[in-house]
Amino acid sequence: RADDVAVVERMARACEGMESLVAELLDVARMDAGSFAVILAPAAVADVLAGALDAATMTARAAGITVRLGAVPDVRVMADRARLREVFANLVGNALRFTPGGGDIELSACCDGSDVLFTVTDSGSGIPPGDLPRLFDRYWSGAEGSPGGLGLGLYIARGIVEAHRGRIAVASDAGRGTTFTFTLPRAV
Repeated sequence: RADDVAVVERMARACEGMESLVAELLDVARMDAGSFAVILAPAAVADVLAGALDAATMTARAAGITVRLGAVPDVRVMADRARLREVFANLVGNALRFTPGGGDIELSACCDGSDVLFTVTDSGSGIPPGDLPRLFDRYWSGAEGSPGGLGLGLYIARGIVEAHRGRIAVASDAGRGTTFTFTLPRAV
């Protein structure tokens, strides 16, 4: 029956959500214990950004938001591709959550010495200046709370970037959008 199928589908989604939460909590525990590790291999920047774009396209389209690629250098980075997908999922997911319909998000990268600087820029509501210093803190989700989050996404994104020996930063104008940047080492 259709009702039974709908119930099973809801149960499956709930289980996936619980599995994701448990995985996030385990990552946080590993980061706090200093035992979080990444498995590095060369990855083309174009492939990394194309994957992030593909992952965001359906959700963005449904919300009336344009996601596009900006500059993409023809270089490779040393990265754990699965963990890098998590970083983009968190950054682009936040951009989608705080960008209204008709807005846009751009994913880009550029060479920065021996690193590649990745950028996720949105035209959303921006972040209040008072929230910026705590943005990457564990379990922190903004002075007024963040819809649908536990305050782990940006903490985990920072941990993943730092495990790659990179750095992550944010710049924002309240009411005018936000730009997240992070670096990864270039592959030789």
